Amino acid sequence: MSSKKKPIDTEPAKVGRPKANVDPRLVEQLASIGCSNKEIAAACNCSTDTIERNFAAEITKGRENGKTRLRKKQIEVALAGNVTMLIFLGKNMLGQADKQEISGPDGAPITQATVSLSPEQEVNLAALVELAKGKAKK
Repeated sequence: MSSKKKPIDTEPAKVGRPKANVDPRLVEQLASIGCSNKEIAAACNCSTDTIERNFAAEITKGRENGKTRLRKKQIEVALAGNVTMLIFLGKNMLGQADKQEISGPDGAPITQATVSLSPEQEVNLAALVELAKGKAKK
């Protein structure tokens, strides 16, 4: 009989966390519906750092696809006759704005006038202002 000992099969001890098993398609889908990195990490049962380090391309692609689908739907709604959406898209995509131009008669400039009050009129005006303030509080 031989006195040789059989070698023991040992693997070096693994250090650190177990490798996260994350589906890149899930990351992309969650990003496309507007989930934050923190929400994606929670859904994938891993850390936010793992998501940000290993899935940046999927997150970017998902978010861009989500924006594209949203923009397409907004255009469809606007073209179906939704006036509010037409105004919104006009302002945001075309740079349109509500402008209020105030002018005098026939587009002329507004004139300004200076009024002088007597001391008695000033006292009466001040009393009226105080009275109006009192009624406004009620």
